[in-house]
Amino acid sequence: MPNIKDEIHVGDIGTKLRVTVVEGVDTPVAVDLTGYTSIDFIFEKPDKTQIIRAAAIENVAVGIISYTTVLGDLDQPGRWKMQLDLTLPAWDGKSDIGEFLVYENL
Repeated sequence: MPNIKDEIHVGDIGTKLRVTVVEGVDTPVAVDLTGYTSIDFIFEKPDKTQIIRAAAIENVAVGIISYTTVLGDLDQPGRWKMQLDLTLPAWDGKSDIGEFLVYENL
């Protein structure tokens, strides 16, 4: 039986989406987020609508951020996209785009 924590389902509340902000392709290095101005998650739902949520900083020195879902966030099954909007002292821009699946319920 699979670990139930391996899947995200429609309506899940309290699911923590955690990422490490890195720079570089061949040898990625974690970004020190000291002095950040703002970091937001941009989520694109399967129907192409977007929601923006503020990131929580978990570890400034090694660039770990997260967002914990609340009621109404995960309202559609399918492939979701995620991108970060970052404003740091030396850089302002968007991250690469990641994807994750949200599964239907019985």
